[in-house]
Amino acid sequence: MKTYKDLATEKNSTLDILDNIQEVKVSPFFKNQVLQNIKSQQEEITDSSGWFNTSLQLATIALVVLLNTFTIYYYVNSKGDFHQVTDIESFAKEYHLTTENSVVLN
Repeated sequence: MKTYKDLATEKNSTLDILDNIQEVKVSPFFKNQVLQNIKSQQEEITDSSGWFNTSLQLATIALVVLLNTFTIYYYVNSKGDFHQVTDIESFAKEYHLTTENSVVLN
Protein backbone atom coordinates (compact mmCIF):
# COMPACT_ATOMS: atom_id res chain seq x y z
CA MET A 1 0.00 0.00 0.00
CA LYS A 2 1.28 3.42 -0.92
CA THR A 3 1.88 5.87 1.85
CA TYR A 4 1.00 9.53 1.91
CA LYS A 5 4.58 10.50 1.00
CA ASP A 6 4.57 8.21 -2.06
CA LEU A 7 1.30 9.67 -3.30
CA ALA A 8 2.56 13.22 -2.78
CA THR A 9 5.76 12.40 -4.68
CA GLU A 10 3.80 10.98 -7.63
CA LYS A 11 1.51 14.01 -7.62
CA ASN A 12 4.44 16.41 -7.64
CA SER A 13 6.20 14.52 -10.45
CA THR A 14 3.03 14.68 -12.55
CA LEU A 15 2.73 18.41 -12.00
CA ASP A 16 6.42 18.87 -12.86
CA ILE A 17 5.82 17.17 -16.21
CA LEU A 18 2.97 19.60 -16.92
CA ASP A 19 5.34 22.53 -16.24
CA ASN A 20 7.72 21.23 -18.92
CA ILE A 21 5.09 21.41 -21.70
CA GLN A 22 6.01 24.11 -24.19
CA GLU A 23 3.68 26.24 -26.26
CA VAL A 24 3.05 24.96 -29.77
CA LYS A 25 3.96 27.44 -32.48
CA VAL A 26 1.42 27.49 -35.30
CA SER A 27 1.87 29.14 -38.65
CA PRO A 28 -0.40 32.19 -39.09
CA PHE A 29 -1.61 30.73 -42.41
CA PHE A 30 -2.60 27.37 -40.90
CA LYS A 31 -6.28 28.32 -40.60
CA ASN A 32 -6.44 29.40 -44.24
CA GLN A 33 -4.82 26.17 -45.42
CA VAL A 34 -7.26 24.03 -43.42
CA LEU A 35 -10.26 25.97 -44.73
CA GLN A 36 -9.01 25.59 -48.33
CA ASN A 37 -8.59 21.83 -47.84
CA ILE A 38 -12.13 21.52 -46.44
CA LYS A 39 -13.56 23.56 -49.32
CA SER A 40 -11.77 21.49 -51.96
CA GLN A 41 -13.00 18.25 -50.36
CA GLN A 42 -16.58 19.54 -50.36
CA GLU A 43 -16.30 20.45 -54.04
CA GLU A 44 -15.05 16.96 -54.88
CA ILE A 45 -17.98 15.37 -53.05
CA THR A 46 -20.60 17.48 -54.84
CA ASP A 47 -18.96 16.88 -58.23
CA SER A 48 -18.83 13.10 -57.84
CA SER A 49 -22.43 12.71 -56.69
CA GLY A 50 -23.97 14.50 -59.67
CA TRP A 51 -24.41 11.44 -61.88
CA PHE A 52 -28.01 10.81 -60.67
CA ASN A 53 -29.22 14.32 -61.43
CA THR A 54 -32.79 15.57 -61.64
CA SER A 55 -33.34 14.73 -65.31
CA LEU A 56 -32.23 11.14 -64.75
CA GLN A 57 -34.52 10.86 -61.73
CA LEU A 58 -37.48 12.10 -63.76
CA ALA A 59 -36.68 9.67 -66.58
CA THR A 60 -36.55 6.79 -64.08
CA ILE A 61 -39.90 7.75 -62.57
CA ALA A 62 -41.45 8.03 -66.04
CA LEU A 63 -40.12 4.59 -66.96
CA VAL A 64 -41.54 3.01 -63.80
CA VAL A 65 -44.94 4.64 -64.35
CA LEU A 66 -44.95 3.53 -67.99
CA LEU A 67 -44.07 -0.06 -67.08
CA ASN A 68 -46.78 -0.16 -64.42
CA THR A 69 -49.33 1.23 -66.86
CA PHE A 70 -48.51 -1.39 -69.50
CA THR A 71 -48.55 -4.16 -66.89
CA ILE A 72 -51.99 -3.17 -65.63
CA TYR A 73 -53.29 -2.79 -69.19
CA TYR A 74 -51.96 -6.22 -70.16
CA TYR A 75 -53.40 -7.83 -67.02
CA VAL A 76 -56.85 -6.32 -67.56
CA ASN A 77 -57.00 -7.28 -71.25
CA SER A 78 -55.62 -10.79 -70.81
CA LYS A 79 -57.91 -11.80 -67.94
CA GLY A 80 -61.12 -10.28 -69.21
CA ASP A 81 -63.22 -11.42 -66.24
CA PHE A 82 -61.63 -11.06 -62.83
CA HIS A 83 -63.97 -13.58 -61.23
CA GLN A 84 -62.97 -16.64 -63.20
CA VAL A 85 -61.35 -19.53 -61.38
CA THR A 86 -57.58 -19.38 -61.43
CA ASP A 87 -54.96 -21.94 -60.60
CA ILE A 88 -54.53 -20.49 -57.12
CA GLU A 89 -58.24 -20.74 -56.38
CA SER A 90 -58.41 -24.36 -57.56
CA PHE A 91 -55.34 -25.17 -55.45
CA ALA A 92 -56.99 -23.53 -52.42
CA LYS A 93 -60.22 -25.49 -52.94
CA GLU A 94 -58.35 -28.77 -53.29
CA TYR A 95 -56.49 -28.32 -49.99
CA HIS A 96 -59.41 -26.61 -48.19
CA LEU A 97 -57.68 -23.24 -47.94
CA THR A 98 -59.33 -19.86 -48.13
CA THR A 99 -58.52 -17.37 -50.84
CA GLU A 100 -59.92 -14.38 -48.98
CA ASN A 101 -57.72 -11.46 -48.11
CA SER A 102 -59.46 -10.70 -44.81
CA VAL A 103 -57.62 -11.22 -41.55
CA VAL A 104 -59.37 -12.05 -38.29
CA LEU A 105 -57.59 -11.08 -35.10
CA ASN A 106 -58.62 -12.76 -31.85
